[in-house]
Amino acid sequence: MLPAFRRLLAAFCLATALASSACSGPDAATSGSDGRTITLASPSALSDLDPYSCTGGQDQTVLGAVYDTLLRQAPDGGFQPALAVSWRYESPVRFTLQLRTGATFADGTPLDAEAVKRNLDRAAASTGTATANFAAAVRSVATEGPARIAVTLHQPYPDLPAVLAGCTGMIVNPERLVTPETLASTMDGSGPYTYDAARSEPGTRYVFHRRAGYWDEGSYPFDTAVFEVIPDIDAGYEALAAGRVDVAAGASSALQRAGQIVPASVRGQDVQYLVNLLDRGGSRVPALRDVRVRRALNLAVDRGAVNTRFFAGAGRPTVQIVPPGAAGYDAALDGTYPHDVVKAKQLLTQAGHPNGFTLTVLSTQSFKCDAVLQSVAAQWAAIGVKVENVVKPYDEYLQSLASQIYPAVIVPVQGTPPYTALVNNFAERSKRNPYRSTDAVFAEARLQAQDATSSAAVDGLHTMNSRLIDQAWYVGIGTSAVTWLYNPKKVESVRMQEGGYNPGLYNWQPVQGD
Repeated sequence: MLPAFRRLLAAFCLATALASSACSGPDAATSGSDGRTITLASPSALSDLDPYSCTGGQDQTVLGAVYDTLLRQAPDGGFQPALAVSWRYESPVRFTLQLRTGATFADGTPLDAEAVKRNLDRAAASTGTATANFAAAVRSVATEGPARIAVTLHQPYPDLPAVLAGCTGMIVNPERLVTPETLASTMDGSGPYTYDAARSEPGTRYVFHRRAGYWDEGSYPFDTAVFEVIPDIDAGYEALAAGRVDVAAGASSALQRAGQIVPASVRGQDVQYLVNLLDRGGSRVPALRDVRVRRALNLAVDRGAVNTRFFAGAGRPTVQIVPPGAAGYDAALDGTYPHDVVKAKQLLTQAGHPNGFTLTVLSTQSFKCDAVLQSVAAQWAAIGVKVENVVKPYDEYLQSLASQIYPAVIVPVQGTPPYTALVNNFAERSKRNPYRSTDAVFAEARLQAQDATSSAAVDGLHTMNSRLIDQAWYVGIGTSAVTWLYNPKKVESVRMQEGGYNPGLYNWQPVQGD
């Protein structure tokens, strides 16, 4: 799973070689020229075809051709029906779903509560990254009739709808669960398409054909969907401009490039960058024990300059891990740490570090983390803080997060609901809090925020968010945005999901008259 995730992240950050065969298919069904075929440049290959090997992002888009999810992310950041037509928390630890009647798997097998239970039981027993939040939260799954599911939790967990709208909520034909190892190389779901193994080449190309009788056929008008793996975003631009693909991840600067086709664009999910100051107790870097030092590090960062340099002005300078529009967000908090080198130096002097100190920071080249950190390090140098940048391959970087080796780490955060993002990065027992920092205000607010049935949950999220900023547990840098380019002569986009990292196939429609 981790290698696939590394490739996904690297797709937006690293320039890699591209074989020309990945840019175009051998016939009309695998090229952007067929009016009833949509061809998308995929920035990464799947590690395998099992939904539980999915890492979100582009993996979810490709697998979603065959595997329906229980819920679907709505454009406003909320959720809308998919295989489940309704859902609710009946108590803080009991979540129920009413399933759609008449849905079937591709072979005609009815999709009922028993099929969903078998899938969710598998998710609860899984040890993989894709299902980790679900497995940690769920005590049991039960059927309550042929079309109703009840999930009982160990403790309140408010982000279950988001989890079930992702890879964990993808439902496999239960016949395949008898031999789950076969899911790595075969696909059998209830979604709008079937997988054409004969015309696909895993790692290079994935081909899907629309199936008759799907409950939501109108949202998937293309007869064939093709994903061509093109890891290099510049090669993706070129393939789009030449008409070999219809959709590609990229940046707004590509709109100025010459080609047969001038692409249009839509903005995707923001990616938040922050430096997590892990050693808040000062065991390795004593200076980090003092909140004045941590605040000084925040004040020394010129977020606007980082946005201009790395994100072409299209990002958003911010100190918050919670995005705009999400529960717990407060625009006023972004004024907490304006760029102020003089004040930063004063705080360091008051804390007993007038000449600064040395801070070792773990980073990775994936997702431009290393480059963004170098920019921040140059700004910290103005207050005497010297950064020792330890760059590791993404797999090693992830493993190192759980150790007490590094006092700080630069982290990219994307596509994660606020509660889960705050808890996964800062809760006492989180793997990303290896020094086990605690804060009574944060812990109390978490108890309030985790109760999805309470009107006070939003207040709890706001307190969690504001407390971390006030105590400067991390240095928020800003966001970059993934832009999706498309051929406006061939396809048009519908409104993108505010909380979704990648558009789904249902986000694209043929242009009228095509």
